[in-house]
Amino acid sequence: MFTRYDEVAAVLRDPNCSAARAGAWVNVVGSDARQEFRALKGVLARTMVFADGRRHRRLRQVVAHGFRRAALEAMLPSIRTAVEDGITALLAAEARDGEADFMAQFARPLPVRMIAGMLGVPFEDALGLVASSDAIARFIGEPAPSVAAARAAEGGAQELTAYFERMLHTAGRHRTQSDGGGGLLATLVDAHAAGRLSTRELIVQGAMLLFAGHETTRNLLGNGIQALLSHPEEWRRLAESPARIRAAVFEVLRHDSPVQYTGRRVIRDCTVAGRRLRRGDLVIAHLAAANRDPEKFPDPDVFRVDRRGEATPLSFGWGPHVCIGAELSVLEAWIAFTQLRRRLPGLMRIEDAPMRIDNAVYRGLARLPVRCGAPADDTTEISGNACPV
Repeated sequence: MFTRYDEVAAVLRDPNCSAARAGAWVNVVGSDARQEFRALKGVLARTMVFADGRRHRRLRQVVAHGFRRAALEAMLPSIRTAVEDGITALLAAEARDGEADFMAQFARPLPVRMIAGMLGVPFEDALGLVASSDAIARFIGEPAPSVAAARAAEGGAQELTAYFERMLHTAGRHRTQSDGGGGLLATLVDAHAAGRLSTRELIVQGAMLLFAGHETTRNLLGNGIQALLSHPEEWRRLAESPARIRAAVFEVLRHDSPVQYTGRRVIRDCTVAGRRLRRGDLVIAHLAAANRDPEKFPDPDVFRVDRRGEATPLSFGWGPHVCIGAELSVLEAWIAFTQLRRRLPGLMRIEDAPMRIDNAVYRGLARLPVRCGAPADDTTEISGNACPV
């Protein structure tokens, strides 16, 4: 296990530390795992997250088109609209029940809506697939996955791939390579038509984009509001400048990382960060610990939104496998925190220690009861030039 910042960064960029470990990971669940969990293994093994070298670069280049800066800036209006709808949902829940659940009314639907829009799939469909996505997240989050977790994840993988198989069939009937539009899924279809993706790779990238597109951002939003409302002075300071809100997003990522750690399998004997590693060793790169390294972050246990001149948090990884959707996640959180601070300045927690999800990898909240306070009539437009990505 590596826990210091420079060590973790070294592991994540070292080609001897392989991300292609999904097959062996699933196989250890049980003697019949090779047959019983074929869908789960197929999804994990074919996604770019668990690929190395040229195959990883090929898959990433196809998907990266949807995450270029121009595409993200074009999403600003739709993100703002989704945030306003989330604020409306919070106010409606409080009016009905006397309190709102920030996770249910705001943090869960917002990133699902955004990734659904990027993929070009109906929001209702994507929302209906969240349970399948969560089952895979629970499997990934168990240090020693149980058979029960693997079976639930297998069912989730089957449902996700079946959905994207249907979407691919529909796209094939109604789209040609030259007709344009259609979102990121259409980009994948074009890549398939050009021979850059196999049919199975196309289906799996769609499934994993839906999974990865909301899991981390949901936890970033929940952890962020929990941290800000736990530190009222920091919450008040967000009103002072848009730049401070951008800094707050990165401080949340540092202080309460949505992803706690990631693993690698050593593919040849080597030395990394001064440690001798053997072929076959499992290496844990502890992102959350690295984000509290006092050599990089003075007073690392203090939550402070005006940190400047410090290292970039490793919450989204580092090196060739750095999260492809990191900038989208930051953008969603930046707009969310900005509009929540303007529209609900009196937002407050009801519980000091709300219930967290039971997951070693993904750190987030199961629920976050809040009261909204009196809404402010402040819908000032955020300048497009202030876009933080």
